[in-house]
Amino acid sequence: MHQESAWMNSSLFSEWFRDCFVPEVKKNLKKLKLKKAILLMDNVPAHPDVETLKAENITCIFIPRNTTAILQPMDQGVIESMKRRYRKQLLSKLLFEGDDDEVEAARSIVQFCKALTLKDCVYMIKETCESVPEHTLKPPLRKLAPYLENVDESNDSGSVTVTELNGLSKKFPGCGNCEGDYISSWLNCDADDVGFQLMRDDEIIAQVRKPNSDDDNSESDEVKVIETSKISNSDAFDCFAKGLMWLDQQTDSDSTELMLLKRLRDRAAKRRQSCLRQSKLPFKPM
Repeated sequence: MHQESAWMNSSLFSEWFRDCFVPEVKKNLKKLKLKKAILLMDNVPAHPDVETLKAENITCIFIPRNTTAILQPMDQGVIESMKRRYRKQLLSKLLFEGDDDEVEAARSIVQFCKALTLKDCVYMIKETCESVPEHTLKPPLRKLAPYLENVDESNDSGSVTVTELNGLSKKFPGCGNCEGDYISSWLNCDADDVGFQLMRDDEIIAQVRKPNSDDDNSESDEVKVIETSKISNSDAFDCFAKGLMWLDQQTDSDSTELMLLKRLRDRAAKRRQSCLRQSKLPFKPM
């Protein structure tokens, strides 16, 4: 399931609904011993008509137009908090992997951006979502969960501020004069992003005239695969072993981290040993 231009469209949404949403919901309904479920959706062009989204015991309903920010809990500051935390993690990752020299730092930023993969972003998003504090999640969900009535939403002490991000950006060589306005612009650069492609009139006409040429699902589409060097079992074992030694020397390490790294080292050792045994098996010609 993919879309070459990375935009959501009705075809991709229908595929997600059929292959992902429905099976998972039915599994959850069975687990909870429930019979029916409702999917509430934005009334946007990227979503297909509800009449085409049919599944047994699952009903799809559009919420009224222009009410997303009012009705959807995630739009009550949760997504904003997640985005800020993601950008902080992105800056931190760049800072850790950067260079102290100003000229080399500029080059390392370019190299960092080129080397950053979608998988890296997915990992960071996962960590970011898990880091959103509970007191940020409770106020938006108050209407859905009455027992959260007394939630204090006057101050989100866990939010990432412009000042905090600005201070982090100034640690980069040559960025000492970075102003908070630049950070604010960066934080708001996607504020008007609706999440789906807004097509011009001529693009809509062209799409209607070519009903059989779906660029998003064409068999001629080529998926570019980025080749990465394969790490051998021996190299992995050596890296985990050194990492375990380093972690053991740190005063702030705990047993959980040590045991996790030890399990990874042992897994690499077993696979290395298995490969060695296979390579030593005698070959008998037929």
